[in-house]
Amino acid sequence: MHLIPDDPRIVDAEQNGYPEADVVMCPVCGKTCDTIYEDKYGDVCGCENCMMKHDAYEWAEENEEENQ
Repeated sequence: MHLIPDDPRIVDAEQNGYPEADVVMCPVCGKTCDTIYEDKYGDVCGCENCMMKHDAYEWAEENEEENQ
């Protein structure tokens, strides 16, 4: 009799425990996160792990120097 092997996610859960129910994974980077960021069209563009925050004035100043 041939046994069908379990899905790798089932094997992982059996070996490492089931993930917490309230853990959210970022659809972009796959890391656990607390905040998901969307663009103005509602498309997910990242989380606090894979997005960078910049001061708008500093960013504009840095990019102005690059464009001259």
